[in-house]
Amino acid sequence: MPYLGRPLISDKTTKTKKIDNIASSFDGAQTVFSLTSSGASVYPASSRNLFVSINGVLQEPDVAYTINAATITFTSAPTTGATFFVSYAEVTSYSSAVLLMV
Repeated sequence: MPYLGRPLISDKTTKTKKIDNIASSFDGAQTVFSLTSSGASVYPASSRNLFVSINGVLQEPDVAYTINAATITFTSAPTTGATFFVSYAEVTSYSSAVLLMV
């Protein structure tokens, strides 16, 4: 049976990267941190490109944190000893493609 939906056309693809752990810098006062992945600076297009977890709690983009270039700024300083995990959805462009199922 052929595919009956809209054509699957896109000019973007998404790659996921893990951001380096910055938890060792959490001191309960500092709110601004550099974003790196494998030591290289990361420049997310938007705070919505990040999935930020502190102490296992997913943080809300543009409310709990903002992004400016390769820095993340938290609304409230993460406490000493807090755990940290960030996944970054990097969107890149590529040529249009159409998937046909026959």
